[in-house]
Amino acid sequence: MPSVMPAPTQSQLVLPARIKRSALHRLATSRNPLEDHCATCLETLAFVGECEATWNGSGSRVEEVEEAVKEVIEVREDGVRVKDSVAALMADHNDGDDDDDDGVAVGDAATAVLERIEVGKGEYRDKSAVERYGAVPAYDAFKRRVFDVQFPESPYPGTASFLLPRRARRTTGDDDDGEPEMTYRAKRNLKCPITMMTLHHPMRSTVCVHVYSRDALAEMLARNRGTIHCPVAGCDKTLTADTVERDRVMERRVRVQEDEEAREGEELSSDVDGSAVLDVF
Repeated sequence: MPSVMPAPTQSQLVLPARIKRSALHRLATSRNPLEDHCATCLETLAFVGECEATWNGSGSRVEEVEEAVKEVIEVREDGVRVKDSVAALMADHNDGDDDDDDGVAVGDAATAVLERIEVGKGEYRDKSAVERYGAVPAYDAFKRRVFDVQFPESPYPGTASFLLPRRARRTTGDDDDGEPEMTYRAKRNLKCPITMMTLHHPMRSTVCVHVYSRDALAEMLARNRGTIHCPVAGCDKTLTADTVERDRVMERRVRVQEDEEAREGEELSSDVDGSAVLDVF
């Protein structure tokens, strides 16, 4: 009876080096569907948080939504960590000769990736809440939308201030490196810095706190090969189409201002009409 060869274990499986490099390249450069799913979830949660703040104020439901936002951000970070680990492994092996076709154990490659992922997880866990979420545009957008509903007349204190321990908040006075002042100006001034007219389809920079009209910004980017300096005087940040996003908070503020101006216009018109009638008699 012929003997049956046992199936090779994972560590015994061997890939030619060229095939392995090709596979790693695809993993490192392909777009991860998880990123798109997380972006959709974060946008939905921002809307839910805004609705909860509108209907129920600042209760526990808003806090639950905020925790969900943080969890989605962490899931997305896990996906990025996997992709970065694969890219790093690929870079380590790209230094070899392309003609070298020595076999590489699949188990060794998998172990190397998993080790890098675990190191990344440890580094992420050691970060403070400000470091984990403070610079994430999706978290910033969530806090802005909720805050604008809860405190429509107050300047936004800066995203990091919500992530500081209470004692640190008292010590720092909720200051966030000058951001509240700039945000305050943005909230009170609804003019586009490019057109000097009321914002139309507001777009907020993710690298500074400034807001622009979408079409005016797109035209300016098109004239300058897709890269410009922020048009606000004194700001040295660089803008591209990838560093701006829709600003729903400013959209609402523009609508509120336009509604107020329309009501004032109607009241003024009514007063004028009433005066004209009195003059007749």
